[in-house]
Amino acid sequence: MNMFYTNEKLEKTIKLTSHRFTYHKPKYPFSCGQAALVMLLEKCGIHMTQDAILALSGDKTLGTTAQELCNTLNTIFAERSVPFIAKLQNYTHQTALNDGLERGFVIVMYINEFHENGYPAGSNYPHFALVNSINSSEGWIQLTIPAFSPEMNPNFKKGLPEGEVRMPLFPEFQERFYMGRYLKRLRYKPTVGIHPWYILWWNYFLNFLFIFAMYIGYCTKILKPGLAIFVEPVPSK
Repeated sequence: MNMFYTNEKLEKTIKLTSHRFTYHKPKYPFSCGQAALVMLLEKCGIHMTQDAILALSGDKTLGTTAQELCNTLNTIFAERSVPFIAKLQNYTHQTALNDGLERGFVIVMYINEFHENGYPAGSNYPHFALVNSINSSEGWIQLTIPAFSPEMNPNFKKGLPEGEVRMPLFPEFQERFYMGRYLKRLRYKPTVGIHPWYILWWNYFLNFLFIFAMYIGYCTKILKPGLAIFVEPVPSK
């Protein structure tokens, strides 16, 4: 499934489109998707709280799916007669990300470090982030990452606007976007000292099942990596 550079012409000069978002930290550890929607909707002239978006999609303790976020965006746009549409795409290659940035906005789902209380160092979890810009010639992508505990996340570096991270397109972003080797460190439940030992062992078992299910989905292609939500103006008739 190493398709990130499929149909790529890396020597091609691509216009560098850059978006800036007013940063919102997730209100809950698993509301990164809702925080991303708050930031994106503000760029479309819509102001909503994370709790209002949570009432339409997802759960603050379990997270949300990309399909839920996509459906929620389209519901919000339709209710407010805003001429935007959200589309979900899997196996997304770099050219599509560049084109999506030129037309509108892009949310990506990828595997990111999970720095929360009760989770061991090196934990991973599927995460949503907004794409700011992509520079193919220099080989990097810049993301606005809604992080519940940004001060604990080593990816946040000085010199960039709040919440923004720049990472190499290859191999780091490609491997996180297509999951690959990062699956083995996924975590679903806490496993560090905030519960009795028998709960922690139960959480270890749930984490094992979570990783196993993700691997089965990945190997059978039921789980479709390279997942992105494209938000674009509705084409004029």
